[in-house]
Amino acid sequence: MGFIVLIVIIIIVIVLLFNANSHSSYQSSHVNYPRQREKQAIGKVTSLNSTTRTDQYGVSYITYTITYDFKAEDEKTYAGRKSVGSRRLAVGTSLTVYYYPTNPNHNRINY
Repeated sequence: MGFIVLIVIIIIVIVLLFNANSHSSYQSSHVNYPRQREKQAIGKVTSLNSTTRTDQYGVSYITYTITYDFKAEDEKTYAGRKSVGSRRLAVGTSLTVYYYPTNPNHNRINY
């Protein structure tokens, strides 16, 4: 009986190690790869729009969408738009913008 328990424990450890290694390899090759090519810039919120929605249970809630501007390394100003859920960001708030230098119109913020 003790031998079977030992074998089961060894199999579990091997499976856990294999999953941990394949997961970290997946993250580094798929998730982080596109971000390595991105540049960063400081942007500013230029507008804040709110939308009131009602869910299936009749509960109303407000969601916010911001528009932001930033200057890329080519010294041109670009804009982006992002739904920030229930977080209300004031016009003029600074934020970090991530963009591709080959096409700064493809940009994002983390919110």
